[in-house]
Amino acid sequence: MESAQSLTGARWGVIATVDELGAPQDFVFSGFTPEEQHELYTWPDSARLFEHFRSLPGPLRLDDLSSYVRALGIEPAPAFARTFQGTPMRHRGTDVGSFFLADKADGKAFTDEDEEVLTLFASQAASAIVNARAHRDERRARADLEALVETSPVGVVVFDAKSGRAVSSNREARRIGEGLRMPDRPHEQLLEVMSLRRADGSEVSLSEFPIAQQLSASETVRAEEIVLSVPDGRSVRVLINATPIHGEDGTVASVVVTMQYLAPLDDLERMRTEFLSLVSH
Repeated sequence: MESAQSLTGARWGVIATVDELGAPQDFVFSGFTPEEQHELYTWPDSARLFEHFRSLPGPLRLDDLSSYVRALGIEPAPAFARTFQGTPMRHRGTDVGSFFLADKADGKAFTDEDEEVLTLFASQAASAIVNARAHRDERRARADLEALVETSPVGVVVFDAKSGRAVSSNREARRIGEGLRMPDRPHEQLLEVMSLRRADGSEVSLSEFPIAQQLSASETVRAEEIVLSVPDGRSVRVLINATPIHGEDGTVASVVVTMQYLAPLDDLERMRTEFLSLVSH
């Protein structure tokens, strides 16, 4: 904004943005004293005038801002300058706010060249605002997804398809693995000693054939019961789903595995059986 002021000779500059619903969001002031800025913040008709400027089809250039505002039936704020130019900020049809410059040096009127500078900077500002919002929304969506996965009652592990290495896991997956982990060894080493027995009875060592290779290619696994075990005899029975994720070149880049620990369901089934046996006598 300071560059636009310098190129046009404007003392004041204001960028006013709106949110996705069109409601006023942020105001950026340049060249104002703290008293002038407070005056505009507390001016009761600011929202009405701001809405008027937003509805304009293009740039507006004025020699006397106060007279223009009075013609709209609005009493201008004392801090208003005489000379003024403003334009809506739009990016690919999206309204993001308005860009204003006011009080040109020596009281001169803004020129056609000044208006070109204004529209150029307004376009750049609109693009920057939209890109910043898209980046913010992407980070927010990613954070929401990560929180959802981390707190899911189902274990989630993402494997790199080439190396077979687990690149991420959620809290429930780590809890399931804790029952198999060797003392004083990290979870990452668990895959080096673990074996996997599938529903068809086949059993493989994950140190020789990583789970990502077992469940990758074009195979999508749905609700398959498998047993994960370690050499000392400990094992867990889980229900898994596995989905290959393809990269831009069409090859499998990663494999997402979800697993549900079946021991609690076994306990429920045992309790149900015991209860039915009790009431049948």
